[in-house]
Amino acid sequence: MPGARAVTLPDTKDPDTYAEAIAGLVLGLRPADSYVRGYRDVLLGAIDRDVAGDDYDRLRTVTGRWFPDEATWDRQAAQRMRADFEVESVVEPEQDVFARDAPPGHEVRTVSGVQTLRYEGENGEEVRDARARSVTVWVYCPSDRNCSLVSVPDEVLR
Repeated sequence: MPGARAVTLPDTKDPDTYAEAIAGLVLGLRPADSYVRGYRDVLLGAIDRDVAGDDYDRLRTVTGRWFPDEATWDRQAAQRMRADFEVESVVEPEQDVFARDAPPGHEVRTVSGVQTLRYEGENGEEVRDARARSVTVWVYCPSDRNCSLVSVPDEVLR
């Protein structure tokens, strides 16, 4: 796809900033001007294998569910679909996320905002749909290096 949008994540030690970027990636998919593998490679590549340990494959599978399959992506691209996500809040959920004591640096954030979908309708006119969305992001942000991803689970924690 000529001119495909580059998908990146920031180098940061701030869990709020990193979680916001992850939310923007999973809720701001743009099939009209990007490849699905670009999104998938960036998001799944951000999962820290050393932190995930034995759960690495499971966490990749759970996080990968945020992307449609190739056929769906291609249909959305044909409709010129683009999503934008405007963050309104980043909060630490009140629920106790860790069943066991997690080492320092493990952080969970719920990012909420408005997702706006734009696509070409059947008559060729642009259709817009905006709705409130939230996503919970589990990150690892130790004091001695930049944040990495642990997972983006299906459920939203409040």
